[in-house]
Amino acid sequence: MLHLRTTATPKVYQIHAVTGKPLRQVRHLAGPLRLQIGALHTEEIYLMVLENSTAVMVLGRPWLEQHDPILSWKSRRSPEVGGALFRGLLPTATKPKALTDVFCPKKPSKLPPHRPWDCTIDLIPGEPVLRGRIYSLSLPEEKAMEEYITEALAQGYICPSTSPAASSFFFVAEKDGGSRTCINYRALNKITVKFRYPLPLVPVALEHLHGTGAPPQHHCVHKAGSPQHL
Repeated sequence: MLHLRTTATPKVYQIHAVTGKPLRQVRHLAGPLRLQIGALHTEEIYLMVLENSTAVMVLGRPWLEQHDPILSWKSRRSPEVGGALFRGLLPTATKPKALTDVFCPKKPSKLPPHRPWDCTIDLIPGEPVLRGRIYSLSLPEEKAMEEYITEALAQGYICPSTSPAASSFFFVAEKDGGSRTCINYRALNKITVKFRYPLPLVPVALEHLHGTGAPPQHHCVHKAGSPQHL
């Protein structure tokens, strides 16, 4: 039992079952209450008190018609994917004309052109060049590695190297049973000259933007290195 405070309704409401069969009448309301489902949906609702009901709470037809939730009738549950239940409530995003090239599916398949502000990786003078260890790979992993290298060479992400330095290539298991590629650059990072530019803390930067009317821009760096504004 929820043990909520109730108030009398301005009129008597007749409740019907899904089949249309009349059930009991409602003369009391509870609320307003804050209903939260998942991490994306919160609303304020009133509950009709139905005497002798076996359910703690029922979201009736008006609520279902308003939100049109996505349900799995086979499992009799809502989808476990976050936000899928109320994806119909999310506004459809449109591509701003000024950023059409950012969302072009073909551009991320190649590296951006060289620019004056390209960053270099400088090594500490006098430090020995380190080589990563070789990891044993299964036959499927070797095939996946060859496909990865062939595709990256064709796209221009990598090029044949004559450097004395080398980094390890291996796979890391994922929770879903698959695997993802990893390249261990820890040895290279140890002999890299660190760029100590004083970047501001995110909370401080957001605080400075507060009240300026300019919404913060969040950047998602693509694997090709081109920033995408979201």
